[in-house]
Amino acid sequence: MDEIRLVDLTKGDLEKMVADGMHEGLADEQMNDDKGENRLMTRKETAEYLSVSQSTLWTWAKQGKINPFGIAGRVYFYRDEINKCLMKLNPPT
Repeated sequence: MDEIRLVDLTKGDLEKMVADGMHEGLADEQMNDDKGENRLMTRKETAEYLSVSQSTLWTWAKQGKINPFGIAGRVYFYRDEINKCLMKLNPPT
């Protein structure tokens, strides 16, 4: 068993370690998701997926058009939720 000492560890350092560990765990889980539809995406990945800026993504989240999820100051989006938010457009007549 690995030994962990928290003697000289600040609260910020501990929060960063936990967040980094969660991020790595989420990344591993995403890689194991066969369909990829219900995987978590970062803000950057989501913006690239939708071909918009991160600023636009944030505006849409504030307007309630898309639902962000977060932990330890990090923001994620579920791909299947993003896909559900996309509207089908009527073809021009």
